[in-house]
Amino acid sequence: MSQTFLDLCKDLRRDIGYTGSGPTAVTGQTGQYEKVVNWILRADRDVQTEQMDWRFLWTDLSSDVVPGTAAIAAPADLSVWDEEGFYMNFGTSNGRPLKWIEYAEWRRSIGVGATTPGTPEYVVCKPDGSLFLSPTPVAAETLTSPYWKNPVAMVLATDESVIPDKFRRIIVARAKLYFGEEEDAPDVYKAASGEYAELFTKLLASESLGKSRYKRGTAPAFVIQPS
Repeated sequence: MSQTFLDLCKDLRRDIGYTGSGPTAVTGQTGQYEKVVNWILRADRDVQTEQMDWRFLWTDLSSDVVPGTAAIAAPADLSVWDEEGFYMNFGTSNGRPLKWIEYAEWRRSIGVGATTPGTPEYVVCKPDGSLFLSPTPVAAETLTSPYWKNPVAMVLATDESVIPDKFRRIIVARAKLYFGEEEDAPDVYKAASGEYAELFTKLLASESLGKSRYKRGTAPAFVIQPS
């Protein structure tokens, strides 16, 4: 059975030794249980932001290309585009990849002077994350735009983290680091550091696509420095 938001909170409460059998909800909590809920939320978010290329945050955007219109709006949940995956008419006989180019580079080279509409060859990323096609399209086509989403927060007690269930113990381990730091519990912090590093290595090996700041299969040297 998959672990829910509430399940993770209960696991953390048990591991750090807080009294009682709760929390019984993830809203309206006070005192120790409020801390437990907030630590789980923070840990879930922070694990998701450790990498920009998690498999569980990757998705595809499909956009209808309108003749004479080059602009492609950025999705509301965009974190970063997958530069290597842009296709026009993907999966069809006339499908073709598009070349990714940064806006500044485009301005220095391809975008200099007057441009003639035609068949798009480039997808250009502007500083605000939005895209446009170059040349401006003259035909109706379909653009596939892969990207990684921003962290997805749990809200309801029955919500599940986007982190795969078999790796969700990492959320509790990271939350224990926050407990150890804020509650001055160095033994808990030390044990949680080792557990987190081991779990992060496994998560990285399975779920990172190898395009981020850590090499696949390695963990960060530290998480947070205890005060």
